[in-house]
Amino acid sequence: MRYTVQKRDYSLKATWEEITLREAIQLAKLEINEDQFKIIVKEEDVDQLNDTQLTYMRDVVKLLTDAKPGVIDGIDSAMLLVLFTQVRYLIYGLYFMNIESYKPKGTQEITFNGKKYYTPETLTVNDENIVAYKEKSKFVTEANNIMTIIGERKKEGIELLNLLCAIYLKEDPDEDYDDEKISQRAAEFNDLPMSIVWEVFFCIFYSYINYALALKIYLEEKAKMTPLKRLSLTILGLLVLPLKVLQEGWKKLRR
Repeated sequence: MRYTVQKRDYSLKATWEEITLREAIQLAKLEINEDQFKIIVKEEDVDQLNDTQLTYMRDVVKLLTDAKPGVIDGIDSAMLLVLFTQVRYLIYGLYFMNIESYKPKGTQEITFNGKKYYTPETLTVNDENIVAYKEKSKFVTEANNIMTIIGERKKEGIELLNLLCAIYLKEDPDEDYDDEKISQRAAEFNDLPMSIVWEVFFCIFYSYINYALALKIYLEEKAKMTPLKRLSLTILGLLVLPLKVLQEGWKKLRR
């Protein structure tokens, strides 16, 4: 969005498409306790905000605008609140890793730095979507491990999103798991727009749900497994996972 300060125009990044993962990580590192933060994202009266809250808001705006820091330091609190209001839904999503405001588009491929990358394919069976059904077990296992860590670390976990994207955004959909290749991609993906990062996150999130549900079914019913059930779990890639991984996953699910 555009805004004016002392007859000069500036821009403020106010959408997921405009913010890069690198910038999102910087925003997540800004320190403020949860109680103060909850007031900031709801308060409409600037007079109810204290100095700590106003300082945090200025730091957020400084990271998202093309204006020099001195310009933002010079605006009054009312103007600051106006600017922060435009981006606080983004900040809320990053702080709590809660992105209900983002609506996934179901992106199947992207172009970034001149290269085309593909997201995992989805299979529809009886009106149910099986996300990442073709993914090899190593990709699924590593992605789910990272998702678990992100869930535990909340906003600090955002630093792992580049690695998550590097696992599931591939130039060749059929590539084998390669730590070095994924590490190289992860370094480049710090500059991905957050809109793409969230697309991958949602893809893996739904894949994780499929994994957890099928894992529960597998471990509860393996003694009486029918050929049809075995086929459905094979589609999900679970029967090729090591038994140890399945057992550890079941313990997490029960907790």
